[in-house]
Amino acid sequence: MPDIASGTNRPLTVMMQAMHSALGDSPLTADLAMVAVRLVELHRVHKDTGSLYLHCDPTASHYLKLVLDAVFGEENFRSEIMWKRTSAHSGANRYGPIIAASSNPGDVVLDPFCGCGTAVDAAEKLGRRWIGIDITHIAIGMIEDRMRSGYPGIVFETIGVPRDLASAERLAAEDPHQFQQWLCWQVGGFPREKKGGDKGVDGWFNYLAADGKVKTGVISVKAGHNVNPGMVRDLGQVMKRDGHEFGLFVMKGLPTKGMRDEASSHSLIEVPIGGDPHNVPRYPALQFVTLAELFQGIRPKLPPLISPEKKAQRVETRKSHQKGAQGELL
Repeated sequence: MPDIASGTNRPLTVMMQAMHSALGDSPLTADLAMVAVRLVELHRVHKDTGSLYLHCDPTASHYLKLVLDAVFGEENFRSEIMWKRTSAHSGANRYGPIIAASSNPGDVVLDPFCGCGTAVDAAEKLGRRWIGIDITHIAIGMIEDRMRSGYPGIVFETIGVPRDLASAERLAAEDPHQFQQWLCWQVGGFPREKKGGDKGVDGWFNYLAADGKVKTGVISVKAGHNVNPGMVRDLGQVMKRDGHEFGLFVMKGLPTKGMRDEASSHSLIEVPIGGDPHNVPRYPALQFVTLAELFQGIRPKLPPLISPEKKAQRVETRKSHQKGAQGELL
């Protein structure tokens, strides 16, 4: 994405330089610079008959209004909407009327900061086509799960996630944390939201246990090639510590004999299906999952999994928000 200074919008360049001079290197300046370059791109792909809604808080709205005027023209400003947040799940109810008022069935709704997918969910419900963009695998995995759970049989394409073994290994090498997040979704679970201090836990999965109860298993993901039986033993200790009957050890390659022996020391777990005492499958308590198996469509043997209802927390990885980056954008 081009920076502001190299663009052809002279008023925007002058305005952003003035804001940088007035506000200095600050989180607010970073936000303004990050949004400005994206608004330029949104203006490029925007239809003349389309509408743009910019959701922000009152600490930045007055600055962003000036940025919008510079990009879209002050004559195109229509109105300002204020709403009161009532609950964490009220977003869909707010976005629905906005989408209905600003588009027709079959139109395209673009949310370039789609987070947990509230806007694209509302767009799907109203019969609009949609595009959602986010930078973290925890957000993308959440949206995929949300849409497939809410609209069985829905067909959509996800761009930018590993498609084969080589691209998955590349993600592991370039960003182990994002690799862990992506893998947790692939095995039917959900990842930790924050880096560091995981105490042996990279994610969890929910499953249907006896008497219709929902229980949680634990996931440990290893992005490197150096794995050993001690790591499997550590996962077993985490399962015991946190009271999990099931654990998944997800890895790039194949487990060694010592690792398999360590896993087989854990008992099989019986889980009645539908409360039927005559239908009681047994599942390995600690299982290995490899990248190759996932791309072959092989999944761990577990009781029926329950889709997580967990909102993705934004992880700050934007280049514009790293120390000293504002000068580059401006």
